[in-house]
Amino acid sequence: MQRKYILGIVLFLFITGIIYTSYDLFCGKINDSNSEEGDRRPFIAFVAPTLSNPFFVAMKRGAEESASKASVRLEFQAAVSGVEDSAGQFDLVENLISSGADILCVVPADSKAILPVIEFANQNSVPVINIDNRIQKTRSSTAQIATFIGSDNKLGGFLAGGFIIKKLGGQGQVVRIDGLLGSDAATQRAEGFTEALASAPDIKVVANEVANWSREIAVEKFSAILQREPAIDAVFAANDEMALGVIAAIDEARSADLDTEIFVVGFDATPDGLKEVESGKLSATVAQQPELMGKLCVENALQILGEHTVEAEIPVAVKLITN
Repeated sequence: MQRKYILGIVLFLFITGIIYTSYDLFCGKINDSNSEEGDRRPFIAFVAPTLSNPFFVAMKRGAEESASKASVRLEFQAAVSGVEDSAGQFDLVENLISSGADILCVVPADSKAILPVIEFANQNSVPVINIDNRIQKTRSSTAQIATFIGSDNKLGGFLAGGFIIKKLGGQGQVVRIDGLLGSDAATQRAEGFTEALASAPDIKVVANEVANWSREIAVEKFSAILQREPAIDAVFAANDEMALGVIAAIDEARSADLDTEIFVVGFDATPDGLKEVESGKLSATVAQQPELMGKLCVENALQILGEHTVEAEIPVAVKLITN
């Protein structure tokens, strides 16, 4: 009798152990599953061309600040290969959507090459906010965006051109350094600048180069221009990074005893650009508030996810900053 009693207790403890072990495993699987799915906050994916440019660093800062205040999940990523890597942007978007992104904010590296990225997001029912560099739809494209947030780049180029006309007194020789081919922002800035100069026929554009938004490429390109066009009065570079590259090339030329007085105008009002405006090396820059763009993207993403109507276009003001 006592033996049966002991065996009963052992059997009871054994079965109880199995039950508790099974329960722990079951709960563990649930917890693991929840961990893999991540938190349940709205997930905003933000894809930029690069984070080596201070402009996009400022945009990231604005987006993160807004996301923190709203307690939403934000993933801000950029293609490793830089501003020309449209394929890299597609890979990032594909991975972010696969990870459960609810909405996509994207600054295209190329205004047309980005279209398959947007179409992919559309096919997965992920709304898209286009930031800064406006997409250029083709007839065959089905890409749809919820809104565009950005500056009037053409107006910015026009302001830069007007400043140069005034500073030169309506006559002189200028150089234009453009951003990336295929970028709507680069095209609009160049068009605005050209439109402004049309009112000053005695100002001649003696050289025009593309420097892909890069300080290093601008140094190389402008150094070559100085070799063949030493009589230059002013330069408009379509972003501050390229403007700083032009300034570096001018400094190198002066150290080699080239007697030249050239003033430079940039675009973006980055911290480095503003520092050189203050020092007097950069005569002016066009400010377009990237940090505000980042904030507005997050704010409007939440409006869209909450099924609220947003404007088809949300402008961000530009202004000329001079020394």
